[in-house]
Amino acid sequence: VAVGSRVAPNTSLSFFKQKTAYEMVIKDKSTLTKWKWKYIIVDEGHRMKNADCKLALTLSTYETKNRLLLTGTPLQNNLTELWALLNFLLPSIFSSSVTFQQWFSSPFQASSMGDQPDVTGEEQLLIINRLHQVLRPFLLRRLKADVEAQLPEKIERLIPCELSVWQKVLYRQIQNRLAVSAGDEEKTRSFNNVVMQLKKICNHPYLFYDYHIIDTLPDDFLVRTSGKFELLDRILPKLLRTGHKTLIFSQMTHALDILEVFLARAGFRFLRMDGMTKAEDRQEMLELFNAEGSEYFCFLLSTRAGGLGLNLQSADTVIIFDSDWNPMMDLQAQDRVHRIGQTREVRVFRLICSNTVENKILEQANRKLEMDAQIIQAGQFNNKTTERERQKMLRNYILSKKPEGDEVMESIPDDEAINRMMVRNMEELEVMQAMDRERELEEKESGIPRSLMRAEHELPSWVLAPEEEKEQKDEVEEEVHGRGRRRKKNILYSEHMDIDKLLREESGRKRKRRSNAKQSSKLLESETPMSAPVAELPTPGESGERSGNEAIDQGPTQPTNSPGGEGPNEEPRHLANPESVDAGPPPSGLNSVGSAVGQ
Repeated sequence: VAVGSRVAPNTSLSFFKQKTAYEMVIKDKSTLTKWKWKYIIVDEGHRMKNADCKLALTLSTYETKNRLLLTGTPLQNNLTELWALLNFLLPSIFSSSVTFQQWFSSPFQASSMGDQPDVTGEEQLLIINRLHQVLRPFLLRRLKADVEAQLPEKIERLIPCELSVWQKVLYRQIQNRLAVSAGDEEKTRSFNNVVMQLKKICNHPYLFYDYHIIDTLPDDFLVRTSGKFELLDRILPKLLRTGHKTLIFSQMTHALDILEVFLARAGFRFLRMDGMTKAEDRQEMLELFNAEGSEYFCFLLSTRAGGLGLNLQSADTVIIFDSDWNPMMDLQAQDRVHRIGQTREVRVFRLICSNTVENKILEQANRKLEMDAQIIQAGQFNNKTTERERQKMLRNYILSKKPEGDEVMESIPDDEAINRMMVRNMEELEVMQAMDRERELEEKESGIPRSLMRAEHELPSWVLAPEEEKEQKDEVEEEVHGRGRRRKKNILYSEHMDIDKLLREESGRKRKRRSNAKQSSKLLESETPMSAPVAELPTPGESGERSGNEAIDQGPTQPTNSPGGEGPNEEPRHLANPESVDAGPPPSGLNSVGSAVGQ
């Protein structure tokens, strides 16, 4: 919205207010820049978080006396984005992002890399307090609770999902940098962006195959081959029976395609909105979904296209099918339901596959939320709280940091636990428990399995083809070239082992090797003739300087091992190179691309 009162040069047009869209501001720049505006007001102001984006650069050329940004998420990923908003408002004061970073980034810079900040707790308090003082003249914060005291509560639950055997096989193949079968035993596909492929696996294996391949598979594979779909198959009928309209948000439009097929087969009435939806169709969809007595139970939305500017208060349940790297995008999506006008308690369910790349995404998102809590929430820019209250809140945020991974529930919840997450009252709990019993009885009578697929023999043969082909190539190479140098076996000690006990055992093994070295040295001295030249032998105190691969060039004895290492034919006693362990997917989900995850 641009507000002005002057007549444009060489025209007879005179008006008080001009309302327009972001695209029109750019398209009609040559016309709109003829006016001198008193105010430029930008709704969803976080769209200006990139100072070099076309919208920010274009609006900066407009001549205006005052600028105002309206946003619920001024800080999303880092301080540079916050500086970009301040730079648009006051470019003469906030002229350098480098200087802004140098002033205020030290409490957050190290934590973004997964390490602890280099500054102490008191130094963090001092720097963040200075940032609050800089922001206070330019930032006014209003919460929904400040203007709507009766707004119902919003409760978010994290629901871990188990991977199906198909997902585990694909996850293993991608981690080992193998090609993935394209649905034919002779055709495979290779990928570059490993992190994105692992995210796709967590959603559904069908994202890797063409539709003509999927059509040849049994119908029950749609649900049984994905842990998230199997969970939706259990909870959506309960939400429908208890009258809770639901929004499902996903990052991937291809995943929305598969969700459409799932909902249609299950008999649910639904609508879908993504970036391809026409502007004129969006409002019609909102009216259909929000209409009283609407037959539409579920709304499928892409997080980026459907997470802004929509009013969907008729729903009271939100399912985050896959989390965004930017947690503010998910919060914006939740606010399509939890907003002024909502009269019922809102439940948000975030689906996450345990021990996968989604754990890393969630950890990264939580770090960004911690930054927002310390900068925006602890600042309490409402002109009501005292300095003492703000200091206490900031200190609590800094001192109450949770260790990484504490927020992730590792155990897979059963039906009863999920029921208790969803229910709003005891009557609903009884309904859901009865539906669980009906489902079990129906599965027994029909003989059609509805549980998650866990056995590899149920998979199509072409799914395992890349691994079988790799094994055959390895066997051929071994026959042609031999086994070659023996590969050292690495032992990965469990994190639950007693470290002190391991150190004592290792110390005992070193003492035994030193004793053996002494005996070998004495034996060589006693067997060597006095007239023969004697090779220089290491003394017991010098044996640690000799490499484990060096052999003594004298006598028939075996090579002497160094006290601190292993001989050429001895298996190592400790983990020499953790990255070379070939023991399948690690528990944390993604070691081989840890650096890519943090981008």
